Amino acid sequence: GFTACFSVVVSGSCFGWVTPILATLLGPDSEIPMTSSQSSWMVSIIELGNLISPIPASFLADRWGRRPMILFTCPVYFISWTIILVWPTFETLVLTRIVQGFAMGVVFTVVPLYLSEISSPDIRGSICSLFHNSWYLGHVIEYCLGAFLPYRTYTYVTATLPIVSFLVFYGQPESPYFLVMRRREAEAAKSLARLRGCEQVSSISEELHSMTMSYTNEVSNKASWRDIFRTSADIRALYIVVGLGVVRVLNGLIVIMTYSTQMFSHLHSVNASDDSVISKVVTPNNITIMFGVIVFVSSFFVAFIADLSGRRQLLMFSALGSCVNLLLVGGYFFLDSKTDVDVSGYNWFPVIGIITFSLFVTLGIGPVSVMYQSEMFLSNTRGFASSISAINLTLNAFFIIKFYQVIADGIGEFIIFWLLSSFCLIGSIWIYFTVPETRGKTFAQIRQDLNDSIHSKKNSRRKAPQIPTIEISDAPL
Repeated sequence: GFTACFSVVVSGSCFGWVTPILATLLGPDSEIPMTSSQSSWMVSIIELGNLISPIPASFLADRWGRRPMILFTCPVYFISWTIILVWPTFETLVLTRIVQGFAMGVVFTVVPLYLSEISSPDIRGSICSLFHNSWYLGHVIEYCLGAFLPYRTYTYVTATLPIVSFLVFYGQPESPYFLVMRRREAEAAKSLARLRGCEQVSSISEELHSMTMSYTNEVSNKASWRDIFRTSADIRALYIVVGLGVVRVLNGLIVIMTYSTQMFSHLHSVNASDDSVISKVVTPNNITIMFGVIVFVSSFFVAFIADLSGRRQLLMFSALGSCVNLLLVGGYFFLDSKTDVDVSGYNWFPVIGIITFSLFVTLGIGPVSVMYQSEMFLSNTRGFASSISAINLTLNAFFIIKFYQVIADGIGEFIIFWLLSSFCLIGSIWIYFTVPETRGKTFAQIRQDLNDSIHSKKNSRRKAPQIPTIEISDAPL
């Protein structure tokens, strides 16, 4: 599983590449000169590339295979880094970011498919969780490299990651499920035996038969895009998943992970003349590294906590905790930039606030919203719903990353944190009234809960108001 996920590490490195060097790119000695407005386009444009590829990638993965599509992204990533190094202009940088976003969309579409198809049912959750762990690992690698290497060396090292990804994954087998789809049963048996570490193909015959029957059932129940909107339960499920996707993006983690080094750059200038230990530790790059490491490490505990405490409760706790932390960090930046209050002695406060915020998000809104995406739909519409969810996430991520710089330059960074805090508050209220609990429930039970909630609302609307009656006595006046 990790060999396939190394392409996710490469995708995370592309997204995180800009974070530690954004201040350098905006500086007077930048190898690729750009304005603040141009940098916002450069940072966010990768999401538009990500918007293009998921649908064609899913089609080609069914035609050519999962393994060739994953390998295809490696030379695409490598060529994009080569172009940046050979032609260092703003225009080529924007173009290559779009290309990287395109490859990222392929990875995000095909790798989860490959992981779910090669995993045995008892470890599927753990294997699939490697996807998010690898995404954060890619960011951490870039944060560490960018903090200590000059621009060109940093980019050269990053360019080697796609080569490593190609080499470690090249020897892996094709998905046995895909081979069953293509009626290549003998190859599917060999692939499955290798994945299970079995020398004899006969030892996996039962699992292969189950896989074949599963594919036969899916073909007989093949769905179309219209099936997502066929019933009220499907529409409500899509509404919940899309809404959770909006809350997931607008909580601000993706913005802070992208702009964290620049966001805390003034802390270094405040402490520039201070020789204390804190002044040497609290630097923009070090804060970014700590932030990335905590996000990466905490992502390993999500599956356990979600099954222990419940999805809905964890979402509420995460949203409210994020709201409070963002509100307080925004207050610090407001006092620092808009008042005469001296907060230089409290520059540790936003560091603690951001780290605490990252824990709330990575242990709640971020991963749990993905769990709902896999739990709310029937198997024959899950793929279509995932495509809609991916488009929703990409569009929201593009706008929030793009307009961060515009708002920060025009008003101040404090307003960003307060806006994100308000989004989390609204999201927590919406979750309370809308999102059902799915912990420990089968797909059939979740579907029944959706139908029951719809019927109960319809009945409450149709219920006639009680009109008081007046009893007339028969007694003579």
